[in-house]
Amino acid sequence: MISQCMNSECGKPLRYLNNGRVIRTIKRIDEAIAIQHFWLCGDCYVLYDFSISNGGDVAYLRREKPLAVQREYYLGPRFTP
Repeated sequence: MISQCMNSECGKPLRYLNNGRVIRTIKRIDEAIAIQHFWLCGDCYVLYDFSISNGGDVAYLRREKPLAVQREYYLGPRFTP
């Protein structure tokens, strides 16, 4: 279970999934399937993005340009019916 921001310098605790960005990775290791979740808080997601290697390893990399957001936190896309 995710408990804090993936950015080790931040470490903000996860309280709500509408703050930041969560990704899920699925890897097959022999006969087993490994499912992992990673979270960058809203403040970190503005500056960093996820990077997934061909082997399925997840890291975060600094963005060339920060996301342009009008709120304190990135809340993700909103869908309306």
